[in-house]
Amino acid sequence: MPPDPFERYRHNLHLSPISTPTLEALAGRCGLGRDSAVLDAACGKGGACLVLARRFGCQAIGVEARPEFAEEARRLALFADLAHLVDVVEAPPEGLPFDEGHFDLVLRLGPPRPFDALGAALGIRPLVRRGAG
Repeated sequence: MPPDPFERYRHNLHLSPISTPTLEALAGRCGLGRDSAVLDAACGKGGACLVLARRFGCQAIGVEARPEFAEEARRLALFADLAHLVDVVEAPPEGLPFDEGHFDLVLRLGPPRPFDALGAALGIRPLVRRGAG
């Protein structure tokens, strides 16, 4: 039986191969600031939301389908004193309930696994403001 995903990634903040400096550089190039809104679809434990909220002061919404990861993301935001900037919604990353053009940056990070990357990108693209990241 494969290892439980929560146990496997317990000590990995981003649940993906991206590093904090790379994520901060990417967000910086997108011009994030205090008036920015970020969505992380399939946010895992909310690592990217926490990093971006702390570094740029932006609002970050994480969407996570696994209840144990969503709960851990909420807990980490609370303990990092970022709950006022980070919100976590428990839902699958497909068919997200947000208005088109609402976000300045939309991410879909996570552990490498087989999924339709092009379909996922096309599905979340309408959520990003024109001219935004």
